[in-house]
Amino acid sequence: MSELTKEPVKRVAIQGTAGAFHELAARRYFGSLIEVDECNTFACVCQKVSEGEADFGIMAIENTIAGSLLQNYSLINTHQLKIVGEIYLHIEMQLMALPGISFSSIEHIISHPIAIAQCREFLDTLPPNIKISEASDTAGAARMISEKELDNTAAIAGINAAELYDLEVLEKDIHTNKQNFTRFLVLSTQNVVNTRHNKRSICFE
Repeated sequence: MSELTKEPVKRVAIQGTAGAFHELAARRYFGSLIEVDECNTFACVCQKVSEGEADFGIMAIENTIAGSLLQNYSLINTHQLKIVGEIYLHIEMQLMALPGISFSSIEHIISHPIAIAQCREFLDTLPPNIKISEASDTAGAARMISEKELDNTAAIAGINAAELYDLEVLEKDIHTNKQNFTRFLVLSTQNVVNTRHNKRSICFE
């Protein structure tokens, strides 16, 4: 219980690491007084919600550039979860590295494949010797650089990850589409009554 509100702290499953856009979506929707449960995959998010290990799940379902994440619709149906809310985030990508590292020292850039695709126009301008590699999560890439002190590597992630893992932004707003938004769904095993709801989701078979 929170001493201020006396309300139970909600446990929210997210895909990714602390500092990821999924965590930002969770905290904007529920507020700061939540316990975040990090999951490596979207399937893990749905499983934790369906088995009662988490009260809610936050899962990306649609992006301006990547389009609909069709496999996530299937996961919602398979686990028989309810869509009880949604939130949109403006996705802004930053290139970040350890403090004091110059751009000329970077030999390797890592990030989630969708983030890499969202920054392709910027990445195509880089020297060919810089290696681009995929990671399971944007914030996870930032955390790895911080924990392993990789002084020749940069991550593409949101500003929250830079602040959380004490990294410096080398290049700001490197995403190609400046109007890039992701829609996240709030998932539960139970219907949540909310008089502000104005949308209903229906699955046909």
